[in-house]
Amino acid sequence: MILSTGCSPLSKLTFSTGETFSDRVGAKIITKSMDPDFKWDKGMEMTEVYCGTFAVDFTPADDEEFGFYLYDKLDPENELSAVSDIGCEGDAAKCPDGDIISAMDSCTREYEWNGAKSRNRFYKGDELYTWGSCDSVCAVEPANCPSDLVSETTLSSRLGNRVQMLSGEQQQKPSFLRPESLKYGTLLFACAGFGALAVRKYRESAANSDSLLTEKSKSSTSAGRKTTYNSIDV
Repeated sequence: MILSTGCSPLSKLTFSTGETFSDRVGAKIITKSMDPDFKWDKGMEMTEVYCGTFAVDFTPADDEEFGFYLYDKLDPENELSAVSDIGCEGDAAKCPDGDIISAMDSCTREYEWNGAKSRNRFYKGDELYTWGSCDSVCAVEPANCPSDLVSETTLSSRLGNRVQMLSGEQQQKPSFLRPESLKYGTLLFACAGFGALAVRKYRESAANSDSLLTEKSKSSTSAGRKTTYNSIDV
C-alpha cells in the first residue's frame, strides 16, 4: 500500500514538518484488527520511499476499517503529536477535537456508539492513498522536500506529452483528445507512474534489506568455521 502526502491537508498536523519533511514526519497504517480503538501506537510502521511518500507490504481484510497516521519523528512517544485521517467525535476521552476530516466523507463510513460517532476508511482493494483525502496517490511532494523526483517523473511527463502530440495530429479531435480530457488523462498518467515507481523503490529497498540479512547470517556462520567471506556491497 502506498500513502502520499503532497496533496494532503498538512495544516491539520499538530507539529511542525520542519525544514525537511523526511527528517520530521513518519507514517503508520492502523486497522480495526490491530486495535479496535485505532490507537496510533498499535499501528504498523510505513517505510518512506520518497520524500512524503510511504509504503507498507500489508493488505487489510476485505471491507476492514482502517486509516493512516502521520506522527512527529522527533517526539514519537507523544500521542498528541500523532494525527490520523480517520477519527471520532462526541467522546472527550477518546476523540480529540477536529479528529474528523470533512473532506473524507465520500470515502469513509460513519458509525455511532455511546452517543459519539466515528468515520473510518474501509478497504476495497485499492493500493494508492493520500493522507487526509479521498484522492489516490498525489504526484507531487510536500513543499519542504528536496526535488529528488524530477528524473523519476520524467516518464509520466513523456506519457502526457505523447497524448498531447497525438491530439495535435488530428484536425478533428475525438472527445477523449479534447483539452479538458487531455489534462485529466495526463494527471492519471502521472499518478499511475508515480505510484508504480514508489512500489518499485519500496520492493528494491526490501530486497536489499533481505540481502543484507542473508550476508550477515553467512558471515556469522563462517566465523564459527574460521572461514572468511568477503562482504558484498548492496
